[in-house]
Amino acid sequence: KGTTIKNVILYTGDQKLHEWTRPPYAISIPTARLAGQEFVRASAFDDTGYEASDLLFLTGDRFIEEMEVNLVELPVTVSDNAGLPIANLTQENFTVLENAKPQKISSFNFAANLPLSLGVLLDHSGSMEKRMDDARTAAIEFFKSILRKDDRAFIAPFASDTSRNAPFVTDVATLEAQVTAIGEPAGGTSLYHAIAPGLYPFRNLEGRKALIIITDGEDTTSRLSYDEMLTYARASRVPLYFIGIGFGFGPGSIGGPGKMRALAAETGGVVHLIRNTKQLPDAYKAIEQDLRSQYLLSYHTESLKKDRTYRGIEVKVDRPDAKVRTIRGFIP
Repeated sequence: KGTTIKNVILYTGDQKLHEWTRPPYAISIPTARLAGQEFVRASAFDDTGYEASDLLFLTGDRFIEEMEVNLVELPVTVSDNAGLPIANLTQENFTVLENAKPQKISSFNFAANLPLSLGVLLDHSGSMEKRMDDARTAAIEFFKSILRKDDRAFIAPFASDTSRNAPFVTDVATLEAQVTAIGEPAGGTSLYHAIAPGLYPFRNLEGRKALIIITDGEDTTSRLSYDEMLTYARASRVPLYFIGIGFGFGPGSIGGPGKMRALAAETGGVVHLIRNTKQLPDAYKAIEQDLRSQYLLSYHTESLKKDRTYRGIEVKVDRPDAKVRTIRGFIP
C-alpha cells in the first residue's frame, strides 16, 4: 500500500518468461512453451525493492485461472483417552458436518497409504544464530526419515523478508542441498508473512499435506496481520504444525505460542514447544507419527466462485473414548 509497482516478472520454473515495466500485466502463453514445466511464478517489485510473489502449479498442459473448489479434504486424527492413535476405523465410524449439516463422505483412506506433500519453513532470523547448525541437521534427518516413494517436500528459510520458496522435490539429496544453502541468520521474524507464500505451493494439490514452521521468536516484522494470516490459512486448508524453540511453556502461554496454537487448532495441526534445538528430533518424530496415523476423508460441498463465507467443520467418531482433530472450518 502506498508504493508504486516498478516491474513485474513472470517465470516458468527458474527461467524468466517475460518482464513488464508498466501495465497491462498480461501475456498469451502457447501450451508448448510450458511443456515440462511444473509451475509458473509471478513476482512484482515496488519502488522500495519489496517483492511479492505468487506461484501456480500447472495441471497437465494447462493451468486454471480460477477454480471452483467443491472437493473438501479433511485430514483427521483420532486418539483415545491416553492420546494413542485409534487405528482400524472404517468410513462408517465417521460423521462429517458442515455448518451442523451432515455431509456424504465421498472418499475415505488411511493417510499412511497416500503420498505426502510436505513443506518446512525454517526461521533464520538473527536470534537463531547459535541454533542453525542443529536446526539444519535435524531438518535433513527428518526428511530422510519421513520421505517415502511418491512423497515430495520443500524447505524455505524466513527472517525479516521471506525467501523465495523452493519447489517440491522428491529426492532427499536435493532437499539436503536446499537445507545447506540456507544463509546465515540475520534480521527479524516475519512469521505471518512467511506462512502465506509457504502455503502457495499447496494450491490445487489434493491428498495428504502439511506445513511445518520452526521458529524461536514471535512475529516482529510482518506486513501481514495475524487476522489476514488466519483468513489465508482457512482458505488454504493445509494443516499447520509449529515447533517453537525456547518459548514459555503451558497452555496459558500468550503471544507467539498462543497464536501458534490458534492457527494449529484451526487447521488441524499441533504445536510443539521445546526448550532447545537438541529436542528438535523428538518434535519432528512426533509430527511424523501424527501424519502417519491420520485418516483422510473428503466430501463435496456446494460452492460458488464468489462465496467467501466461513463454514464450520465438525467430524464425529462413534466411539465414546475417541478424540477427533481436524480443520475447524474453511473459506471456499
